[in-house]
Amino acid sequence: WALVSSPSAADLNGVAKSSPLDVWAVGAAGTILRYKVASLAVNHAGGAPGSYFNLSATNFAPNQAAVISVNGHVLQTTSTDGQGRLDFTLSSAGIEAGTYYLLVTVGSNQAVIRIIVDAGGTLWAQEGAYTVYPIPAGIGYTHFIYLSEINR
Repeated sequence: WALVSSPSAADLNGVAKSSPLDVWAVGAAGTILRYKVASLAVNHAGGAPGSYFNLSATNFAPNQAAVISVNGHVLQTTSTDGQGRLDFTLSSAGIEAGTYYLLVTVGSNQAVIRIIVDAGGTLWAQEGAYTVYPIPAGIGYTHFIYLSEINR
């Protein structure tokens, strides 16, 4: 939690969220606290094998160890910057079509995003000068089973 301000009672309801990822709370003494939810964004939600995907993790604790994993396989342990942000690129060269769930973990905070690699998708070239981590071959989710549930 980060201290935002200690407004008077009249100003208490006038505090607005600055983004949908902000959560506000009022402490016992009327102090307003702001908590930003960790998030993960990607420049392309999917693409052909061989594509590059830029990812940006935000609202994590600053200067902390960050574990990057895909479908349960750890790719790298790195760290967030002084603003709690981490930018990097994933390479899908040499992997099969499938669904890939990327998870960034910093302490007890996590953010996840899905990338779909499809042979019929657009081949996205590398953009920017971020650190590139290759996705290992053989870890893509290629089949999903949807089970119905019946309750009495």
